Amino acid sequence: SATEKPGLVITLPQNVTEMRQIADPLRELHIPLISLLPSDAGITGYPNLLIPNSTLATHCRQLYRFLQRQHSLDNIVMLKITGSVEDKLREMLREENNNTPALKLKWKELNFTDNLLAGQLTGLLDSTRQNVIIAPTLNTAQAQKIVKFLSAGAPNYPVAVMGMPTWESIAFTKPEFKKIDVYYGTPFVSASGNADLFEQFNKKYRLLTNSRPSDVAFRGYEITRRYIEVLANYPNAFIDHINDEKFKLFSNFNFQPVGSKSSQMANYHENQKVYFVKKTDGILKDV
Repeated sequence: SATEKPGLVITLPQNVTEMRQIADPLRELHIPLISLLPSDAGITGYPNLLIPNSTLATHCRQLYRFLQRQHSLDNIVMLKITGSVEDKLREMLREENNNTPALKLKWKELNFTDNLLAGQLTGLLDSTRQNVIIAPTLNTAQAQKIVKFLSAGAPNYPVAVMGMPTWESIAFTKPEFKKIDVYYGTPFVSASGNADLFEQFNKKYRLLTNSRPSDVAFRGYEITRRYIEVLANYPNAFIDHINDEKFKLFSNFNFQPVGSKSSQMANYHENQKVYFVKKTDGILKDV
């Protein structure tokens, strides 16, 4: 009927203001809301809100843990990149290092500016070990500048660069990026998840639109199909089954409640699962 409440709302807000405008009335009705915006938008007291596209804080935490697991013995250099967001990202990584109960990572820091000389970089690198460059920036133009500089300035050093989720949109196929292993985190791995389903969706999308589906198209399909099935099977216990693997299409999700110090109620549920993708010369090498 016209007055019946929706069982689930899925949205891709353009910004945090739009996100709050959508969430505020739905929160009062206790309606599950899935937002693909990678931000909590400052929303509190809405345990039925799901954020599958993990926030930057989660990305930084998982990147730090990835470095601990895979690169703790490598030569690590943190780039200091000018910008308020870059300062925030770098501070998040420093906090993770300060607060870890495990052995802290040791890294050198280098100011990345337009006047940086190759010798200033190579002076911090080690020809006998893997060199890991942490590049905390969301700016894709800056990201390309960094990888280009590393490729030209340290051609004889084994170098991997750790970027941020926005780097996913960069092809890195140009010769100026050659031989640099580029890593970035993403909660979605459609291309390397369910290959048969990936190809089925790809073909159907091409048939209907005469174009290739974008990453956003795959994510929208995955979230919509998966969580409509969850709702259909568990209409009265939706939140209890949001991580059930039997509904998996491409990616594993690990939604966990994010609480507040002043309340027992979860503010929202955020996906804590971040995959790290490795690209070399624009080719997907590993997930």
